[in-house]
Amino acid sequence: MRDAALNLRAKPEQRDLIDQVFFSLDTDRFMQFTALLDTPATPNAGLQRLMAVRAPWAANAE
Repeated sequence: MRDAALNLRAKPEQRDLIDQVFFSLDTDRFMQFTALLDTPATPNAGLQRLMAVRAPWAANAE
C-alpha cells in the first residue's frame, strides 16, 4: 500500500535513470533477498571498474 508521496525535481536524463520495479516475495524469500543485499560485495575487477566510473547523475555536479 502506498501511503507517502515522493516529489522531486530532476532533469529529464536524471528522471530516466529512475526505474520502478515491483516484485513480491514470500517471507522466506524476502529474508534471503535482504540477507544478500546486506552481504558486502566481494572485490573483483568488474566491481573496481564500476566504482571508478562517476555516477551519471553526478556528471555535472561540482
